[in-house]
Amino acid sequence: MNRQEYRRAVRALYLQFTSHSVSRWDLRLVDDLFSQKIPIEVIRSALLLASARRLSRDPNAPPLPPVRSLYYFRPLIEEILRQPLPRGYIDYVEFRLQQLLAKKQP
Repeated sequence: MNRQEYRRAVRALYLQFTSHSVSRWDLRLVDDLFSQKIPIEVIRSALLLASARRLSRDPNAPPLPPVRSLYYFRPLIEEILRQPLPRGYIDYVEFRLQQLLAKKQP
Protein backbone atom coordinates (compact mmCIF):
# COMPACT_ATOMS: atom_id res chain seq x y z
CA MET A 1 0.00 0.00 0.00
CA ASN A 2 1.44 3.36 -0.97
CA ARG A 3 1.11 6.61 0.99
CA GLN A 4 -1.96 7.86 -0.94
CA GLU A 5 -3.82 4.57 -0.50
CA TYR A 6 -2.94 4.61 3.20
CA ARG A 7 -4.21 8.19 3.50
CA ARG A 8 -7.47 7.27 1.77
CA ALA A 9 -7.97 4.22 4.00
CA VAL A 10 -7.33 6.14 7.23
CA ARG A 11 -9.52 9.05 6.07
CA ALA A 12 -12.38 6.65 5.30
CA LEU A 13 -12.06 5.03 8.74
CA TYR A 14 -11.92 8.37 10.51
CA LEU A 15 -15.02 9.64 8.72
CA GLN A 16 -16.85 6.43 9.66
CA PHE A 17 -16.36 7.20 13.33
CA THR A 18 -16.54 10.99 13.47
CA SER A 19 -18.44 13.78 11.80
CA HIS A 20 -15.41 15.99 11.24
CA SER A 21 -13.22 16.24 8.20
CA VAL A 22 -9.56 15.32 8.18
CA SER A 23 -7.38 18.39 8.70
CA ARG A 24 -3.93 18.98 7.29
CA TRP A 25 -2.60 18.26 10.81
CA ASP A 26 -4.41 14.95 10.78
CA LEU A 27 -2.84 14.16 7.41
CA ARG A 28 0.55 14.89 8.93
CA LEU A 29 -0.22 12.30 11.62
CA VAL A 30 -1.36 9.84 8.94
CA ASP A 31 1.94 10.34 7.14
CA ASP A 32 3.80 9.71 10.43
CA LEU A 33 1.78 6.53 10.99
CA PHE A 34 2.56 5.43 7.44
CA SER A 35 6.28 6.11 7.96
CA GLN A 36 6.15 4.04 11.16
CA LYS A 37 4.42 1.25 9.22
CA ILE A 38 1.43 1.20 11.57
CA PRO A 39 -1.07 -1.29 10.14
CA ILE A 40 -4.47 0.04 9.12
CA GLU A 41 -6.01 -2.65 11.32
CA VAL A 42 -4.36 -1.11 14.40
CA ILE A 43 -5.86 2.28 13.52
CA ARG A 44 -9.28 0.70 12.93
CA SER A 45 -9.04 -1.10 16.28
CA ALA A 46 -8.21 2.16 18.04
CA LEU A 47 -11.20 3.90 16.46
CA LEU A 48 -13.51 1.04 17.43
CA LEU A 49 -12.23 0.90 21.01
CA ALA A 50 -12.48 4.65 21.51
CA SER A 51 -16.00 4.70 20.13
CA ALA A 52 -17.09 1.80 22.32
CA ARG A 53 -15.54 3.40 25.40
CA ARG A 54 -17.25 6.70 24.72
CA LEU A 55 -20.64 5.09 24.14
CA SER A 56 -20.42 2.83 27.18
CA ARG A 57 -19.82 5.69 29.62
CA ASP A 58 -22.20 6.28 32.49
CA PRO A 59 -25.27 7.94 30.95
CA ASN A 60 -25.37 10.35 33.91
CA ALA A 61 -21.83 11.56 33.26
CA PRO A 62 -21.46 14.92 31.52
CA PRO A 63 -21.36 14.54 27.74
CA LEU A 64 -17.98 14.41 26.09
CA PRO A 65 -17.11 16.93 23.41
CA PRO A 66 -17.06 15.60 19.84
CA VAL A 67 -13.84 14.12 18.51
CA ARG A 68 -12.33 16.75 16.25
CA SER A 69 -8.99 15.24 15.34
CA LEU A 70 -7.31 11.97 14.54
CA TYR A 71 -4.83 12.86 17.28
CA TYR A 72 -7.54 11.90 19.79
CA PHE A 73 -6.91 8.27 18.86
CA ARG A 74 -3.10 8.41 19.04
CA PRO A 75 -2.85 7.17 22.66
CA LEU A 76 -5.01 4.16 21.83
CA ILE A 77 -2.92 3.38 18.76
CA GLU A 78 0.17 3.42 20.97
CA GLU A 79 -1.59 1.29 23.61
CA ILE A 80 -2.50 -1.35 21.02
CA LEU A 81 1.04 -1.36 19.66
CA ARG A 82 2.47 -1.86 23.17
CA GLN A 83 -0.04 -4.53 24.12
CA PRO A 84 -1.71 -6.16 21.11
CA LEU A 85 -5.35 -7.10 21.51
CA PRO A 86 -6.26 -10.77 21.99
CA ARG A 87 -7.47 -12.61 18.91
CA GLY A 88 -11.18 -12.04 18.39
CA TYR A 89 -11.41 -9.17 20.86
CA ILE A 90 -11.99 -6.48 18.27
CA ASP A 91 -14.82 -8.58 16.81
CA TYR A 92 -16.41 -8.58 20.26
CA VAL A 93 -15.90 -4.80 20.58
CA GLU A 94 -17.48 -4.26 17.17
CA PHE A 95 -20.48 -6.39 18.19
CA ARG A 96 -20.86 -4.44 21.47
CA LEU A 97 -20.52 -1.14 19.62
CA GLN A 98 -23.38 -2.12 17.32
CA GLN A 99 -25.50 -2.97 20.37
CA LEU A 100 -24.67 0.35 22.03
CA LEU A 101 -25.51 2.28 18.87
CA ALA A 102 -28.81 0.42 18.54
CA LYS A 103 -29.73 1.45 22.11
CA LYS A 104 -28.93 5.11 21.39
CA GLN A 105 -31.17 5.31 18.33
CA PRO A 106 -34.82 6.22 18.94
